[in-house]
Amino acid sequence: MIPEQLSILVVECDVVESGIIQDVLSKVGLVKFSVQTATHLEDALERLKDKRIDVVVLDMGLGGGESLTTFRELRKAAPGVALIILIGPGQDEQAVVAMREGAHQWLLKGEITGSVLMRVLLYAFECHRTEIRERLARQTLEMLNRQQNLEETILEFLRLVKRAIDFDAVGIRLRDGDDFPYYQTIGFSEAFICAERFLCAKDRTGEVLRDDVGDPVLECMCGNILRGRTNTVLPFFTDGGSFWTNSTTKLLAGTTEKDRNGRTRNRCHREGYESVALIPLRNATEIIGLLQLNDQRTNRFTPGMIQFFEGLGASVGIALQHKKAEGMLRDSQQRLEFVLQGGGLGSWDWYPQTGDVAYSELWAAMLDYSPEEVQPSVDFFKQHLHPDDLPSTLERLMAHVEGRTLIYESEHRLRAKSGAWKWVRDRGRIVVRDQDGRPSRVAGVVEDITTRKLVESALRESRANLARAELFSHMMVTQIGLDGRWLKVPPLLCRLLGYEEAELLALRIQDVLHPDDAECDWWQYQRILVSDIKSFSTEKRFVARNGRQLWLDASVSLVTDDRNQPERFLTYLRDITEHKQAEDRIRMQAESLDLAHDAIVVLDLSGRILSWNGGAHRLFGRSPEETIGQEFIRLLSEKETGQMRACLEQTLRTGLCNRRLEKLTRAGVKVEVQSSWRLLKSQGGLPQAFLIVETEIGQTMPD
Repeated sequence: MIPEQLSILVVECDVVESGIIQDVLSKVGLVKFSVQTATHLEDALERLKDKRIDVVVLDMGLGGGESLTTFRELRKAAPGVALIILIGPGQDEQAVVAMREGAHQWLLKGEITGSVLMRVLLYAFECHRTEIRERLARQTLEMLNRQQNLEETILEFLRLVKRAIDFDAVGIRLRDGDDFPYYQTIGFSEAFICAERFLCAKDRTGEVLRDDVGDPVLECMCGNILRGRTNTVLPFFTDGGSFWTNSTTKLLAGTTEKDRNGRTRNRCHREGYESVALIPLRNATEIIGLLQLNDQRTNRFTPGMIQFFEGLGASVGIALQHKKAEGMLRDSQQRLEFVLQGGGLGSWDWYPQTGDVAYSELWAAMLDYSPEEVQPSVDFFKQHLHPDDLPSTLERLMAHVEGRTLIYESEHRLRAKSGAWKWVRDRGRIVVRDQDGRPSRVAGVVEDITTRKLVESALRESRANLARAELFSHMMVTQIGLDGRWLKVPPLLCRLLGYEEAELLALRIQDVLHPDDAECDWWQYQRILVSDIKSFSTEKRFVARNGRQLWLDASVSLVTDDRNQPERFLTYLRDITEHKQAEDRIRMQAESLDLAHDAIVVLDLSGRILSWNGGAHRLFGRSPEETIGQEFIRLLSEKETGQMRACLEQTLRTGLCNRRLEKLTRAGVKVEVQSSWRLLKSQGGLPQAFLIVETEIGQTMPD
């Protein structure tokens, strides 16, 4: 299910790249996004204290050589948040490590579009949500199988739920005589628990009120769930007997006590809880209690989450009954395992010796059938399998029945009543054998994964587009031996330097470097062999066979063998000759205007100052020596920072920006300027830098 809104934290030191991401998100209409930004790790960790963050987008270049450390700190600080990494040239190995350690998806910087970003965000969020539920199910199963008493079991289960889903308050009610008091809670105030501990209605003398059949009258919405007083026509009740709402304020304003099946105390709403869910805990024959989930934020639940907890509630109810009465059937515990792992979305029991199959109501509902319409046979399953999936699915099932696999598992398509095909994930295991060891009962669960399959298909398409884009990115992957000899050279590098592949492989990198760069560059290679720094980035000049000088951006990392001994250097090269030439032209033009009265500043696309003329020195009191090479944003006040970002965004969109701004000199004096921004582009039309001309308003030009 696609969420209504995602809260995103972009951790990116490059304000331009961060602005691009925010601009892309603002144009995506399928999902609403709220975006926060952080430029460094400490800022990001502070913002992650806000429980509303759903997804973190992390620039793997944020920490320089310590980018993996930054990633691990964020992962540790926010285990309940989906994490997407942004990678650039030379970060492939770091990306692989991050994906292995828990990143949910990756994006290539410079290739981000609205559709790609939306698909990656939704896929990462859905994967993370599934990961959380499966981990909670697995941990709950492990906990229930441990030898511990009822009180310890319930308290540990509530801790697992609260830690996994991060609700403000959770609790469990269990039958105790006529009433269902809270057995354990986490997060509720003492006043709330005292007021809401018991549910039985009493008369003026303190006697328990009873209904027509003699059962105690249980008040409030909890009483409705425990007594099965639900009406599925109403949107806040489910077929599984649960109650849920994402806004108690709207629920109370839009319903009557009759709609809510009796008097509700409304204590949850008065305590500020907006999202409330009440999930029945069942044993084989009756409701024995309920699981309560409360949160002061709105929109904390989805139908899928409620179905998951209904399956979990049924299983936990059985397990709690086990704790009270030892010696329950072993196959009930095994069935519990599969309901937990499958999230309770649908279950089936197959009896191979008779061919009968018992499908659950949720299994039938998944295909839009009522239970009465589903034939209790294997043939019904076969008739609804997609023809292309039928052979492989039956082969997997028989492989398990015949003992060739430990578990049956399959992803296949089933035809719904409407004729539409739905993707499902089907898992099962033999739970009972007869005296001869032959399977007599196989139990399993089914999960609807149609949405996931659609997102995966869209993501595969976007990855293919990215792969095609990489062919035109001019990135050259090379390998260099410890002695400096080329071990691998791509065709593009050979063409740029004017050598055949065999000729270049016979040379060392020092042979084609500019003489002024060769010694210093090779020293950097040697340094990573003897220090803790195992990578570096630099810009250096190469000399082609015809004498032409080329500027290449290089990202170098050390590759080690199985014994962690240095083996070779992995080097990513990118031709930046045109970019360097454009920078030189811009700098020369700016320096030629050094005598101009106006302040003239040139910034690169990351916001770093390339040129600062005499007019800027006179107006703002800062010399070129103090400013060139610095980040422009660090020279500004908080108010000026906001103005700069607005100018950056407009200039990126339109190429121009003219605004009247109030700025501070180094001495703290306010000056009003007319600020004119222009986006400078290369001959190929690619953005190169920002040119800023600022004129003090009201000044008199010299004669």
